[in-house]
Amino acid sequence: MTNLTKLTRKSPVKGSENVIYLHDADQFSLDNLSSNLTLSEERSKALSSLYKNNETLQKKSTKLVKELNEEKYMTHLQSEFVSLVSHEFRNPLSIIKATADVLKRLYKGNKNPDTLLNQINKIDKAVLRMNKLIESTLNLSRLESGKIEFTPTDFCLKELISEVVDRYTDVDSDVKFNLKINTKKKLFNGDRNLIDQILTNLITNSIKYSNKSPTILIKCNIETDYFAISVKDNGLGISEDDLKKLFIKYFRSKKTIGTAGTGIGLYLVKQFVALHHGKITVKSELSKGSEFIIYLPT
Repeated sequence: MTNLTKLTRKSPVKGSENVIYLHDADQFSLDNLSSNLTLSEERSKALSSLYKNNETLQKKSTKLVKELNEEKYMTHLQSEFVSLVSHEFRNPLSIIKATADVLKRLYKGNKNPDTLLNQINKIDKAVLRMNKLIESTLNLSRLESGKIEFTPTDFCLKELISEVVDRYTDVDSDVKFNLKINTKKKLFNGDRNLIDQILTNLITNSIKYSNKSPTILIKCNIETDYFAISVKDNGLGISEDDLKKLFIKYFRSKKTIGTAGTGIGLYLVKQFVALHHGKITVKSELSKGSEFIIYLPT
C-alpha cells in the first residue's frame, strides 16, 4: 500500500482549508531540497571555474603559438645567417687568392705600376671586409654569452673618426668624406674599440648602399650632455617598414639582396651604443639617403 502524507493549508475562503496528499517519494524530495540547492550552487561554481580556466588556457595557448612562430622565424633567420656567413667568408678569400695570382704574374712579366696598385687595393678591401666579418661574428658570440669586453678609457673622438676614415680612404679612392667635427677638445670616456666598430659598421653601410663615388658626411659635436655623431649618405634610403626592423638581429631588407652583408652589423651597433648608455636614431628617405645619429653621454 502506498503511504500518503497529509498536508493542510488554510484557504483564502474563511472557514475552509486545502488538503494535499503527497506520496513518500515527494516527501523525500522536499526533505533533500536544501541539499539539492547546495549541490546546484556548487555545480554552478565549478562550471564558472572551468570556464575561467578554459579562458586562461586559451590565452596561454595563443601566447605559446605566437612564441613558437617567433622562434621558427628566428630559426629561419639563423639558418639564413649561417648560409650568408659561409658565402661571405668564401668570397673575400677567393678575391685574395685570385688577386695574389695576378700579382705573381705581374711580378714575373712586365710590371705595370697602376695595375699593380689596383690589385693591391683589391686585396686591402677584401682583407678589411674579412676582418669586419670576423670581428662582427666574434662580438655577436661574446655579446650573447655575456663575455663582451668593455674597457672604458679617455680618448679623442675626432682622432678616432679620422683614423677610421683614413682606413677607407686608403683602399677606396672613389669614396669622398666630408668631415665636420667640433668636440671642443673634450675627451670621451668609453670603449675605443667598440666605438671604432660602431663607426666602421655605419660607414661600411653608407658606402655599400650608396651609388658609385658616394659622398659620406660625418659630423661630431657636443649637444648639451651628449656627443652627437652623425653619419649621412645620399644612397638608397630605407623604407618605413624596414626602419621598424632595422636593428633586429639577422634582419636584411629585400632591397639589399645581392649586396654583401649578414644582418648583424646594426644589431651590434645598437647594443654597443647601449653599453655606453647612449641612444641611436635614424632618418631616411627612399632614394635620398640615410642619416644615423649616435648620442653618447659626455
